[in-house]
Amino acid sequence: MSISRRSLSLALISFIISACSTAAQTIYVDPNATGPTHDGLSWCSALIELHQALALDPPATEIHIADGTYLPDPGALADPRLATFRLESTVIIKGGYAGCGAVDPDAWDPLLYPTVLSGDLAGDDYLDSGAPLRHTWPDNLLDNVYRVIYASGPETYIYITGVTICGGNGGSIYSGGGIYNNGAQLTLSTSVLERNIGLQGGGASSEAGWLSFIQCYIQHNRAIAWGGGLSTWSTEVSIANCLFFDNQALSDGGAIYSDLSNVYLYNTTFADNSSAGRGGALYNYVGVGLNLQNSILWQNTDMNGGGESAQIYNNPSNYVEINHCSVEGWTGTYGGTGNIGDDPLFANPQAANFSLSANSPCRDTGDNGAVYAQFDLAGQPRVVNNVVDMGAYEYQGSSSVGPDYNHSELRAQLLPISPNPIRHSGHIRFIAPMRESISIRIFDLCGRLVRDLGSGPARRGINSIEWNGRDEKGHQVPTGIYLVNLTPEGSSADYERIIYLR
Repeated sequence: MSISRRSLSLALISFIISACSTAAQTIYVDPNATGPTHDGLSWCSALIELHQALALDPPATEIHIADGTYLPDPGALADPRLATFRLESTVIIKGGYAGCGAVDPDAWDPLLYPTVLSGDLAGDDYLDSGAPLRHTWPDNLLDNVYRVIYASGPETYIYITGVTICGGNGGSIYSGGGIYNNGAQLTLSTSVLERNIGLQGGGASSEAGWLSFIQCYIQHNRAIAWGGGLSTWSTEVSIANCLFFDNQALSDGGAIYSDLSNVYLYNTTFADNSSAGRGGALYNYVGVGLNLQNSILWQNTDMNGGGESAQIYNNPSNYVEINHCSVEGWTGTYGGTGNIGDDPLFANPQAANFSLSANSPCRDTGDNGAVYAQFDLAGQPRVVNNVVDMGAYEYQGSSSVGPDYNHSELRAQLLPISPNPIRHSGHIRFIAPMRESISIRIFDLCGRLVRDLGSGPARRGINSIEWNGRDEKGHQVPTGIYLVNLTPEGSSADYERIIYLR
């Protein structure tokens, strides 16, 4: 029996409205809150510390944080370094607000109102302001927490935006100095992950679950073993419009070490990452799949110097797909379409400016079909002159203006689909930063509509809808790759690939 489009729309709206069992309540955190009460229900009655908001019972579902530096609470721990921001329930965390006392307390700009989640308990990390940008490490790290953020739980959906995560030092004991993800579904957006150390994954380490980085800087992180910026095991990973810069591993994978994971990279730039082993940028150990689209890998080094293998080291049995990328030393070994080995001609790499110069060969050479988000790393339009550029930054031409990160907050976006592949049915999840009307449809790779899952107002936060693998007529679709299309009203579409197995 077929289901009408109207009933599907109503079902979607009903499902979205019931996505959270209780009405979402925003909790505010601001060290400058004037009080006199601090119940967390407004900016000037905000809680003073983030750990207070995370300790609420029932747990907060959305937390807004004003500018300032926030530390995990050691409490009565015998070892204060075990303190961490523990995320074990579904939550949205948004830093970068002006907060109490501002003309507009809800003004959001992570550059103007920096929110720092730091592992530096003693506040004594010293960094010479005159030191070079590359390979710069603060002193006095032995009193820092092992992990700044610890996330866990297979049904835990976490969205973090507008923060800087720094100062975690797991050393040779703990993985994921900045973020350790133990099976949660975690998205980090419009944020900075820098100067963290870990055994595996200096910046972040993920074991199971899924992980998404959107418009993020992952820089100056170090791994004692592998994965200077990120280490993944059995994880679904999507990374878009990000910069991996100056991450180091004392073994393999200067920027990313992938093991038993699906890793999808869109419009991401890898520059000046290094490993003492193999794969200065990427090391695909036993990867289920490594997929690079519209990305740049340049001047990353490993034990053998530079060249293609220092940008991407892949064990021969692994699946790799590379399209419309600029890869130093490109030989064509990996096949694909639209790939080049030309110097991307960054605007000023010596000053860590990896935007494109006017004559860059990476301009207007990407694939619009692999555009993951509407805005680039600087918050500017992702596609200019009709064809997307390679790398994290879109060349804006003479109309280029400063970063406008508010753009990234104005539209709903799909979250990585997990599990993927799906069998029989699976959940499609998306984040809506504000209440807005959306539609969700499934297409095949030829662009034909397979299923319209309906449209309606999405509530702010994380939403989910199930697809049972059936088309508009109620027939089960064949095994294959399909495209999930999410279109916010009045905005461009967002896509995710989903593999369906009968």
